[in-house]
Amino acid sequence: MDKKTFIGFIFNESIPKSEELVNQLKSLLSNDYCIWTSPGDQINIKSTVLSDTKIVVTAGGDGTILKASRICSRYGIPILGINLGRVGFMTELRPEEASKQIFTYLNRNSIKFDSRLMLQCEIFDNSKSKPIQIIDALNDVVISRGSDPKLLDIKTKIDSADMHSYRADGLIISSPTGTTGYSLAAGGPIIAPDSQVMLLQPLAAHMNFSKSLVIAEKSILEISLISKQPASLIIDGIKETDFSNNHLIRITKSPNTTVFLRKDSMNNFYATLTNKLLS
Repeated sequence: MDKKTFIGFIFNESIPKSEELVNQLKSLLSNDYCIWTSPGDQINIKSTVLSDTKIVVTAGGDGTILKASRICSRYGIPILGINLGRVGFMTELRPEEASKQIFTYLNRNSIKFDSRLMLQCEIFDNSKSKPIQIIDALNDVVISRGSDPKLLDIKTKIDSADMHSYRADGLIISSPTGTTGYSLAAGGPIIAPDSQVMLLQPLAAHMNFSKSLVIAEKSILEISLISKQPASLIIDGIKETDFSNNHLIRITKSPNTTVFLRKDSMNNFYATLTNKLLS
């Protein structure tokens, strides 16, 4: 085996068993691969190492996968998720399965690649023509009023057409993968993860249009605040910045995708969904 080929491990350090599991798997693989490890909150791996990484194994829950996806999607590295969290919609293996099955996923003979659409969020300051920040999201982009008791007035445009102004606690823009997350809790629909669409889901809209809206993958969504009070811009569960009426965000389909390694057919999604929701 070429020792320049890396296997990466990203773990949730707040779960004690995650680092223990990673150490067990490292001992199985270290003779055949170079290994790197990182806590999910501090991923700082050299680009030369990432370019030679075959897969990234996550030990945690869906939150750990969301952190890993920001790195893996840029380098085309598939993710194998081991569920040490609560629900684990995106994970593939239980901890007790990992040691026996990891070689199956490395050999890839009967393994399927599950590619997921990501969102690209460009953040603009009204005084500048170029985005001040560009961030990809696997799950969702959320504008939230946070602890401020006042409702937000949120202006939306789809493909340059004025669509609607929401008066609400916030707004969720979700990928299909993200529809089993926050938007589901907000009353949104579940969309099959291999779909190529985006979902617009208001949060507790006040006496106006409160329905979910499914948007074509090629659409350009622009969002700004009419309200004077600042909101929070949260991407895949991480607060990125305060969002005010001096900002605009543009959301499109990202050129990057997150790829998962799967043993079973994608048709298994619906059985998994039922089991996860009822567990």
